Amino acid sequence: MTLAIAGVEVSYDKFVNDVASRVVSIMKEEAKKPEFVSQREACRLFGRANVERWRRTGAIEPIKRPGKLEYRYNDLRKQFEAKQDYEQDI
Repeated sequence: MTLAIAGVEVSYDKFVNDVASRVVSIMKEEAKKPEFVSQREACRLFGRANVERWRRTGAIEPIKRPGKLEYRYNDLRKQFEAKQDYEQDI
């Protein structure tokens, strides 16, 4: 059995194996990401203004540890990937 994708014929087995390989690759990359990041690292990765805005609006909540603040990496990533709606006061 073959599939025609964008005008190119590919065997079904090759297609399934390529998709499975890509999924495994993505899962390995996700497993490497930390559950929590420090405030400094959050600001470095996503921008200080973004982190401060997300915290101010309640979109993210810091986890307080002795002597530092941390954020859940997935919460930061979710906000970063979300479409931002900036309202301007006129």
